[in-house]
Amino acid sequence: MPEIIDNKAEFTIRNATHEDLPQIIKINTEALPENYPEFFFVYHLENWGKAFFVAEADGRVVGYIMNRIETGLGFIRKF
Repeated sequence: MPEIIDNKAEFTIRNATHEDLPQIIKINTEALPENYPEFFFVYHLENWGKAFFVAEADGRVVGYIMNRIETGLGFIRKF
């Protein structure tokens, strides 16, 4: 399938909200082989909401990225 490039496409990146979850779950179900239950996204949003973003175009969520912020000491393991 050829790549389609639209240089006029516009979207906004913003923090995700609870209202976005149905659209996020729909994207997850349609785009990824691993599908997570709603509580996974709710937990992520409530614990790391400042690192959970959506891309919005024409009033709908068209993408998302979830990050998790961990604190504490890391360690290096040799295999």
